[in-house]
Amino acid sequence: MSTKNQSSNEEDLQQSFPICDNQFVNFKYHWTTKVLMRQLNDNESMIIHVSPKFATVHGQVAFQWSLQMRGTTFLNDVIDVNEGISQDEAECEPNYIALSLYFNDGPAPIIDDLQAITKLLQDKRRSTDSNDDDYVDNIGQVISLSITLKLPLQLFEPNTYLNTLTPTPITSFLTANYRARASSKVFNRLSRKNKLLSNMEDNLRRRLSLKQQEDFDEIFNRIMNEEEECCAKSCSGIKFKKCDEARLQARSIYKTVLFKKLLIACCDGCQKRAKILEEENVGGEMDQEENEEVLDDENAFECSEQNKDVVHEMLANMFFTKVALPEMGYVENFADFLFDSEVHNLPVLKRVCEGYLCSELNTKKDLITSLLLELLYLAIVFNLRLLKSMTLSELSTRPEELDEPDALLALDEYKNLDRRMLRLSGSNLTEVIEEVQHFREQRLRIKLVEMN
Repeated sequence: MSTKNQSSNEEDLQQSFPICDNQFVNFKYHWTTKVLMRQLNDNESMIIHVSPKFATVHGQVAFQWSLQMRGTTFLNDVIDVNEGISQDEAECEPNYIALSLYFNDGPAPIIDDLQAITKLLQDKRRSTDSNDDDYVDNIGQVISLSITLKLPLQLFEPNTYLNTLTPTPITSFLTANYRARASSKVFNRLSRKNKLLSNMEDNLRRRLSLKQQEDFDEIFNRIMNEEEECCAKSCSGIKFKKCDEARLQARSIYKTVLFKKLLIACCDGCQKRAKILEEENVGGEMDQEENEEVLDDENAFECSEQNKDVVHEMLANMFFTKVALPEMGYVENFADFLFDSEVHNLPVLKRVCEGYLCSELNTKKDLITSLLLELLYLAIVFNLRLLKSMTLSELSTRPEELDEPDALLALDEYKNLDRRMLRLSGSNLTEVIEEVQHFREQRLRIKLVEMN
């Protein structure tokens, strides 16, 4: 993403590019660097500089950026022209230096509605619009650049990325006296597949007709009743304790098998995909483990037909709200759910779970630091972009609590949290705190410019 150079003086800039208004937020970043060449060969040198990362934060949402200055200088271009280079090549400008803006991380995979203005600061009072010639003229010199980013305010609204179909229950697991349990299935299991989603698609505000919702409710209730009857039959004649264990085991597969049944029953695209898999397995004897391996393949049940996205979202919200959420009282329950969703490659369940957690963060205030650190860790492990943005934005405002990680690790609460992180992926609490500290440095490098 290259910056846009605009030729205008400071007064024109104030009129055509307001510092802050109701629809946009402006940020300013200053970068001082020395334009140096690195020799590649006898005839060519290369210029490349990368700025420190900086973060644009407004409210609970953040985006991370960096600048890159790159260019190539042909030292013997005149000699080359005289030695027979074509006229078209001779007319090309041999020297160039360009400044580009790179989007590194944030809740949105792509940002289109962005304006950027760069200026070359000559002294404290004067600045000029920067261009490629200015960079070439300053080779070997230290220059100061000022970049102003104009971003839509809507990008910093969490509701822009949340699925509005997911309700927030009156009773929340995010309470002031939160304490996570130290035992969890997820810490003792290894996934044969660990495919993190590289991007989180924006949830479109689409609605199903009332008739479609009623049909899905009917199918959902039918499948749930069938599962209850099946579970009751399997428990008949068995001791109560064993029956209770069987029910617990059945609940664990709700996260995957039951949701796949819902997809097949309600989405003809998923039904076709499941039928193809079934036909491929006809004639070949496969044990249960091998069969599960096939079902876990990428996009095995969640079809990729674009017009079916709204159906998947509706079913995911229904399943999450009615089946999964009532049994979730601790962060570790959400870790289990995210783990199962990823192992069985059901990204729509990951999105709805992230949407719920972010909606909770958006409505609950003064959450304890240990909870935010654990949510940040889950966001990093499962690549939950919005959750990562919101937790980093909040934790970066608490430097006094995170300045001494060793002191925190002396507390049982953080000691147990560190132990759970080590069991999950081999990382530790200190690394997560360092991530917050690095983000805070990025945040302090940029200035949010308010309107006078």
